[in-house]
Amino acid sequence: MLIPAQDIQKTVQSAGESTGMQTHNRPAFAPAPSRCLAPDLLRIWNVQADRSYDVICHCPESILVTIRTHAGAGVVFLEDGLPIPLPSDSFITLERPRIRRYYCVDSKWVFWWFEYTLAGAFPAAVNTPYCIQSRPADVPLFEDMFVKLQHPSAAERQVASAGFSVLLHRWFAEIRMRREPSPYQRVIEGVIDRIRGDLSADWTLPRLAMAAGLCETLFRREFKRVTGETPSRFILKSRLHAAVLMIQQGVYTLAGIAGQLNFSSAFHLSAAFKKEFGVSPSQWL
Repeated sequence: MLIPAQDIQKTVQSAGESTGMQTHNRPAFAPAPSRCLAPDLLRIWNVQADRSYDVICHCPESILVTIRTHAGAGVVFLEDGLPIPLPSDSFITLERPRIRRYYCVDSKWVFWWFEYTLAGAFPAAVNTPYCIQSRPADVPLFEDMFVKLQHPSAAERQVASAGFSVLLHRWFAEIRMRREPSPYQRVIEGVIDRIRGDLSADWTLPRLAMAAGLCETLFRREFKRVTGETPSRFILKSRLHAAVLMIQQGVYTLAGIAGQLNFSSAFHLSAAFKKEFGVSPSQWL
């Protein structure tokens, strides 16, 4: 059963800043200066969707959107036509005018949707999903933001924006901790280039590890450390995204695409495609 998203809108205004001081026996110092995010929160949704959830849109408003998926899975499409899967425990920030469609691809899709403006550059890659475990501690903060954003007082609405800033900082901190540089970064990047350069090859784990000059266990661990995904998952996603581009060109048969991308058959490609994007290749265009 689809629970309608709740739209909460406020008048756009600059988020205020506040400072506070506590006295400790031992002072705490930041190791280096850091920029504090000051988003101006405009709208938030708490969405619990089923398979019927499918939104086609084009909003010209020059704002940012952050989608925090807690359970189930969805897919978002940007203006270039490429799909971005959003699995459980994922986080992504998008430019609102580029979004064209988003829908549920699982039995459910439970997510938070934030719309906001932000002064200056966004401190992470946009249009790139990150894997971050959902935290129970985030829920009370979100619920408080949900209430305060409706308040007639500008000060209370600014508190909602400050709460969202706290969430963003938490998520970015976890991203940084998970993305510590690998000592094998260049080696893994070289393997990634080889994979993308020949998606028709039979890229088994032993073959990839040999190409990297690492044992299989170490290669798998460092590959996930660099990409956030297992080698098999990375290869499948790369092939499916290549399939999307080939389908859009309209000159390849499904069997031809399957053969060029090392799927055992057109049926195998169709099954993987539908599992990833929620629609079959024939329904794509």
